[in-house]
Amino acid sequence: MRPSRLTLLILGVMLYCSPQFVFAATGNYTSPLSATATTGHINSYFDHTSPQYGSDSSSTMTLYDGSRFTTNVDLSNCTPSTHCYNGHNGLDYNTKSMEGKDILAAAAGIVRQVGWDSPSNHNLRFGYFVSLYHSAYNQTTLYAHTTSSKVIVAVGNNVTRSQKIAVSGATGSAGTPTWQPHLHFSVYDGDVMATSAFAFSLDPQGWLGSGQDPSLLIHCQE
Repeated sequence: MRPSRLTLLILGVMLYCSPQFVFAATGNYTSPLSATATTGHINSYFDHTSPQYGSDSSSTMTLYDGSRFTTNVDLSNCTPSTHCYNGHNGLDYNTKSMEGKDILAAAAGIVRQVGWDSPSNHNLRFGYFVSLYHSAYNQTTLYAHTTSSKVIVAVGNNVTRSQKIAVSGATGSAGTPTWQPHLHFSVYDGDVMATSAFAFSLDPQGWLGSGQDPSLLIHCQE
């Protein structure tokens, strides 16, 4: 008996919304910073509960291993290098609280964006950033809070893995006293403008928790 169109649709959604979809991000990318450019600590992890910069009503932050935190998870009161803030859609790498560290392409790709997240206010959001599209994975990576005084690549350039593409800075929201210079690194599904409200972010560390990835459930409900 041929399956109905409804059955095929449900099966398609189940396959697309399986945990393996998010696993596609893990293992694809090498570090966006050299070992000498960072202490190795991550200032803030990806929040699997609400990775769209919108704090969820339960004020819960969920890490890649399923660990859940409900206290000190707001941007105003969290402590860098612990788990940090609710709604975060990427990984914040420390750059030893210094500007001028080399930022490296996490995989081979083509430069899609170079510029200010908010041209009218350089202290907002990602500040000056670079984004790359990786056709091998059909994913986009973003490197934010870079300096605008030393531009390395231009839109349309092809880059290789670990090629220098930018220099760390404190543009955008990275200039606040708590955070200081750091690198924000995000991975997005598909060939997208990384600053678009419709760009769906993936955790570069994947999902190792039990059950369905909460961030994937959010995506499937969109």
